[in-house]
Amino acid sequence: MKKPPAPPDAAPAPRLGDLLAARGYEQTPEPPAPAGDLTLAGQGKLVLRRERKGRGGKTVTLLSGLALPPARLDALARALRTALGCGARVDGATIVLQGDLAPRAEAWLRAHGAQQVVRGN
Repeated sequence: MKKPPAPPDAAPAPRLGDLLAARGYEQTPEPPAPAGDLTLAGQGKLVLRRERKGRGGKTVTLLSGLALPPARLDALARALRTALGCGARVDGATIVLQGDLAPRAEAWLRAHGAQQVVRGN
């Protein structure tokens, strides 16, 4: 179904951000993490483990033990996704990598400054 054309003298609809600003709400977006700032030197023990339960028989690799804000976790998942050629997402404070990638993920983490990486099952 097509929308009927707007009358020529109609003013454009206001944007939600403009309406909220008029009521006194300020938008303070969280700045994105810089792409080059992926050093993991300050992290403690990082745990890589394989899991299949509850995932329809598909194997995933879980990376936990990261003490990073959500924006940095997203940037790290994006970098892992690109470097390992797999799907990756953030689930709480854990990064879920699609596939059995523990050896490759461990090598990547150590190359980016992680001191202690423990591989589970």
